[in-house]
Amino acid sequence: MTKKFRPSTSRNLTVFQGDIFSLTTADLDPVDLVYDRAALVALPFAMRPAYAEQILALTDGAPQLLIAFEYDSAEKDGPPFPVPPREIERHYAERYAITELSRKDVLQDSLNFREAGVSRFVEVAWRLVPKRSA
Repeated sequence: MTKKFRPSTSRNLTVFQGDIFSLTTADLDPVDLVYDRAALVALPFAMRPAYAEQILALTDGAPQLLIAFEYDSAEKDGPPFPVPPREIERHYAERYAITELSRKDVLQDSLNFREAGVSRFVEVAWRLVPKRSA
């Protein structure tokens, strides 16, 4: 295990905290599922293709639950950064069947976005299922 990661394990779940780009497949057992709650949205646009490729490489295309946000980036700069549906498609459509699971306006729960004058802040949950098993 690389020293740049701190794993936390409970039962049959291991969560890794650290720089995703320093993680290798040798550090991991087979990955059953990816839960991305705050990774893709934390990265600026230019870093996202490399992140998506790294996740695919590390997990052999395991299913994903991906949480993204949508808002007008002209109203506030991230992070979290907005990730529109077309970007989800661009990064993942070749390997995954993509389904929008939920869409919820969370502006009332986001003080810093309200104070910045953001007019709309939407949390979107996506299910990504590998096409080989879709």
